Amino acid sequence: MMLHTYYNFLDLYDSKQVWDLLTKAENAKDSRLKDSAASGKKVTELFSVQVHSIRKTLEPYFLAVKEANINSFGFDLYTNTPLTMNFNTYETGDCYPIHQDILQHGSPSDTKLTAILNVSTKNFEGGDLVLHLGKDKMIMESLRSPGALCVFPSYIFHEITPVTSGQRISATSWFLGPSWK
Repeated sequence: MMLHTYYNFLDLYDSKQVWDLLTKAENAKDSRLKDSAASGKKVTELFSVQVHSIRKTLEPYFLAVKEANINSFGFDLYTNTPLTMNFNTYETGDCYPIHQDILQHGSPSDTKLTAILNVSTKNFEGGDLVLHLGKDKMIMESLRSPGALCVFPSYIFHEITPVTSGQRISATSWFLGPSWK
């Protein structure tokens, strides 16, 4: 039974840990991994890493997602550790239009949770994560702080609004489970 629409961790990583994670991720870029982005996604840079290459640094992230699932969502997940993580760099004018993070019909599994971590090392304005809940919109102001994490069900429509200044960097993974019943 889902208790909440989203789950936030305000200070999951401090500024030193954000730098460490981003540096390790940049050194572990895997050009073989490609993001299948929604149409209209505009980012300055996108790269992916295999989670095992920076697993120790990501341990707080995975523990937090597990906690969020236990306390708020109760989804049946295959594992609490996805294989890949995407890093998106948004600069002025970049955005990600309204979309869902779900797999196509006919898949033996479904994407259950999306977890977005702010790993920005520079100030930015705009670039808000907005969850669309029917006619209501929720701006995730807490995700503006570096080191903050937001976890939400992947079927919720969401967007990243245009960055109006600075540079926003996010680290995102998706957590899978058996097909919805």
